[in-house]
Amino acid sequence: MQIYLDSNVYLSIANRELGYEYTLAKIKSLFESGYIFPHAPPHAEELSARFISNRDVSATFRSYNLIKKFNGGMGYIPGYCNETETRETIRLFSGPPELADALRIQMSNLELILSGEITEEQFSTRLVREDLGACMERVDQYLNLTEVAKRNEMFHFGRRDAKSLSLNFEEIRQPTEGVDTFLKTQKKYNLGPRRLSRIPPEEIFEDKFFFEFLRLKFSDADMDLQHIPTGSVLMKSYHQKEVIIGKILNCMEEAGYNQEEKNHSASLTGRMHDVSHAIYASSSNYFVTNDKRLSKKVIATYMRLDIPTKILNIDEFVRFDFSVNQSIIDLPS
Repeated sequence: MQIYLDSNVYLSIANRELGYEYTLAKIKSLFESGYIFPHAPPHAEELSARFISNRDVSATFRSYNLIKKFNGGMGYIPGYCNETETRETIRLFSGPPELADALRIQMSNLELILSGEITEEQFSTRLVREDLGACMERVDQYLNLTEVAKRNEMFHFGRRDAKSLSLNFEEIRQPTEGVDTFLKTQKKYNLGPRRLSRIPPEEIFEDKFFFEFLRLKFSDADMDLQHIPTGSVLMKSYHQKEVIIGKILNCMEEAGYNQEEKNHSASLTGRMHDVSHAIYASSSNYFVTNDKRLSKKVIATYMRLDIPTKILNIDEFVRFDFSVNQSIIDLPS
């Protein structure tokens, strides 16, 4: 049984936030019962970023040690793209010098696919025996690609309003002429946080304005929202899962559904990691996060895609009786 813990869960323990003893005791109890808490690349990316920035190093070390202690020596790694997807990725990555490392990886993967060394079973997210330190070394090896991803995040999602558009585009040295803000898009399609955020996750896809906006965004990406893979079919391909979960969460952000509280560089980097956590967590039985906004978006996304992963906040996690799959009302005394 696998439980995926968001980085904010580990940090809440590392920072000894109110009630952390209950969270830690629950993790210990479940681990001793045979549950594991796998790490994934976004955990490594966030830890590396904290070490590099020298931000509260002691808490970062405690988070690192917590993950190593309870992951059972296991971590999630992304599945390979199939031949068609790999060839398309190579086409997209050819040219920009900053993607040279990614291009080499994809070209090497294509050779392995053509030789039969990469098979269909390796297209899905894989749980492998891996030390967290090895995952961090791999992340650090390709920090330039992480920086490209951050700039891409700022370009596409750092445009909530005129002020954030100006500040974020100035940081990445991009012109703002002709770029629409999310605020303008939301007015055009009758969306926006004031209206959408009152809608519970179970009903957001029933909202005709949001659904039409989502349908159009998928169509722009040459995808038919009504015929995307779901459930066990979707889980067979990490690449498709990454594209589809990412697309839905990105559209929610643009539409204003439980969008991030802030829209500056740091929050956009955090949002990028949130999307990655949601993608990897879909391979677990449970996803525990104390991010209320993310939780609502992921609940809706998983429901739409028929992904059975159950989402819990920290309090629910502590109260949850995993042996009978029901909530316990009172905290232990």
